[in-house]
Amino acid sequence: MKSTEDHREEWKARFQAVSRAQARYLYVLLIAGAFYWALHVQVMSSPPAAITDQELPVVGVKVNGAVVWGTAPTILGAIILASLGTFQALTRASEKLAALARGDDAFERLDTVPTAIDFIVYTKSRWLSRIGLLSYPIFLSLVYAEAAWVWLSVFRMAVTVSGRAVFLTIGAGILVLCLPRLVGLWISKGKRAFAP
Repeated sequence: MKSTEDHREEWKARFQAVSRAQARYLYVLLIAGAFYWALHVQVMSSPPAAITDQELPVVGVKVNGAVVWGTAPTILGAIILASLGTFQALTRASEKLAALARGDDAFERLDTVPTAIDFIVYTKSRWLSRIGLLSYPIFLSLVYAEAAWVWLSVFRMAVTVSGRAVFLTIGAGILVLCLPRLVGLWISKGKRAFAP
């Protein structure tokens, strides 16, 4: 039978693994968001007939730019969904560690893989750190808004994109799945940020 210390080490390792995954998802989300935004600007500023095939450099396959652009809600939504899942997993691991600990471990001490957002909002000021708690929901909401905007643009697009109905259906489903979790993140971070 495992001791309390063994359980504590397991949950600590889980916390750190989820923290690393969260950092990767957020960086990938930043890069994907920038890529799709640039593609969105290119596609929307071109007449439908001018949208040409783009060659993917690694595999040498030609793909229509509008088709790649049409995948934005699905890809961004899936990464947002995975990122939101990391917040739930970190909360669970943190709660388990607090229950097993003799004393309450500081979240900062457990989080050995801080993200760029952590460092951007890092401060010793209690007031500013409370506002910094909202940085994650703000970032994820901005990318969610981008994915929803691209979804609407693809929906209204006059040119027929190959697989458009599939992209729209999957993208809508993923964006709908994200919404309650995103609202939940706003609520949980908001409660902590504005708690007395």
